[in-house]
Amino acid sequence: MIEEQPRDFSGVSFGSTDEEYTILIEAPMGVSLNLGGDDENYGINEINGSIAINADDADVNLKGCSGDRFDFGLDDGSITMDEGRGSLLIDVDDGQAEIRNANFDEINLDSDDGDFSIYTGLTDGGNYSFDMDDGNLEFYVGSGGGTFKIRHDDADISTDQTFRRILDEENETEFELPGGTATISIDVDDADIELRKSN
Repeated sequence: MIEEQPRDFSGVSFGSTDEEYTILIEAPMGVSLNLGGDDENYGINEINGSIAINADDADVNLKGCSGDRFDFGLDDGSITMDEGRGSLLIDVDDGQAEIRNANFDEINLDSDDGDFSIYTGLTDGGNYSFDMDDGNLEFYVGSGGGTFKIRHDDADISTDQTFRRILDEENETEFELPGGTATISIDVDDADIELRKSN
């Protein structure tokens, strides 16, 4: 546990001071991390346990992290991952995420306004939930398939030819992607949604 202590000084100070510092921790690859902060940048490499980060305004960059649970709670920030599996939970007010080379069984994303680009395979029976007010979602499917259920108010939805439209109503649209039985639920107000099959 690392805790920043109040500075102890006496006298009169005018203006403000600002100090930047870096904490480097070398840990066994199998540890799990539970991090809480205010305004930080987190660079995490090759940690294979679960990773949970709860911060107000933070930039998170994960490289080579092969755990099976990722839980991010941010007010305003960004998330970058170069791989992922298991479960992904993102609760962010105004933020962005770019996640590639993933194979998640579960995704739960809750956002007020943000830009999200996710490349993942779909697992049979897996559940993927996106609840967004405004923002952009680019969802690229590597392997697998399933049913995409989109509830929307005013949204712009685009797909490639591999997605078959099976329902088209004023506030609800459904697509089917052959190759699996995953369920993808997308609930948006005003958003741009792009669904693609990636190679």
